[in-house]
Amino acid sequence: MDFFNTLVINKENLLNNFKIIKNKAKNKKICAMVKANAYGHGIKNIVLTLRNLVDFFGVANTEEALEVRQYSYKSKILICGDYNKEKLANIILSDISLTVFSLKQIYDILKVAKENKSKAKIHLKLNTGMNRLGFKDENKDYLILEGVYSHLFCAECKELSQKQYLKFIKFLNLFKNLFCINIHLENSRGLFNNVDSLNICNMVRVGISLYGLSIENEKLKPVLSLTSKIISKQKVNKENFVGYGKEVLEHDGEVGIVPIGYADGFLRDYKNSYVYVNDKPCKILNVCMDMILIDITNLNAKVGETVVLISSDISKLNNANILAKNLNTISYEIVTNIKHNRVNKILKENQ
Repeated sequence: MDFFNTLVINKENLLNNFKIIKNKAKNKKICAMVKANAYGHGIKNIVLTLRNLVDFFGVANTEEALEVRQYSYKSKILICGDYNKEKLANIILSDISLTVFSLKQIYDILKVAKENKSKAKIHLKLNTGMNRLGFKDENKDYLILEGVYSHLFCAECKELSQKQYLKFIKFLNLFKNLFCINIHLENSRGLFNNVDSLNICNMVRVGISLYGLSIENEKLKPVLSLTSKIISKQKVNKENFVGYGKEVLEHDGEVGIVPIGYADGFLRDYKNSYVYVNDKPCKILNVCMDMILIDITNLNAKVGETVVLISSDISKLNNANILAKNLNTISYEIVTNIKHNRVNKILKENQ
């Protein structure tokens, strides 16, 4: 593709994070969450890298599930949100597991399974406190109860998570023969906070920790970096305007033009944050739809010079965790905003 902007996925860091998670989870199965285009990292490369290592891939909807199936014919896939009713037959015949959080869904799934003379795999979603999806308080020929799960709404708070955990256990007592199905509650933070203290669960659903973000663990490494190039330079005098509005450079200097903007998911709120040129931080002066303007005064930067927009180096001012903190948001939002149809994508073995 003819883009200056490049999304780099560090395969070595991804596998490092998976190894740490696997060791932490011990003998539990791993469901790798690849919803939202693998948290902005790109479904294809993540699935191809992990398909022989994980037990499940978790997605949010039908389209994501079918995309994962393109890259892995054998992997188990769980739709954790609602499904497209018009494609329900396709889902069942593609051996994709469904989350069920209402009785109507069971009737609909059973009807389509019977029509297609096939078995549908379902995971019952229990509402233990998040109040988003799930039952509050089978026909064996067409339904396979493959799993039972719930979702932590505040995994960083051990007290609240423990209350959910105990409520989850009470729900589980309603089911028999649970030893033969997948039981999962912990997300990334829940796993690292040891929420499953009684070792009731046999699977974990990990997302953000897999990508090396948000979780306080020095061994986890960010997987994603985003780079671009300087396509033009402008000599600017003090108090000259730079870009739209009344943004000014506060000194005589030089401005670099980089071909990325809010249309690419590089948010306007990034103004006054930093990118790196020649390993030196450069202030972002303005963000337009397709370009940003950066202060390259005294850098002797050339047209064509590489600009690191989001760094996988946790020591840099523009890694996703620090960007999120400065914007009073979360790293999930930083990486999932990147528009993949406007960047080149590279999978690197190491960096």
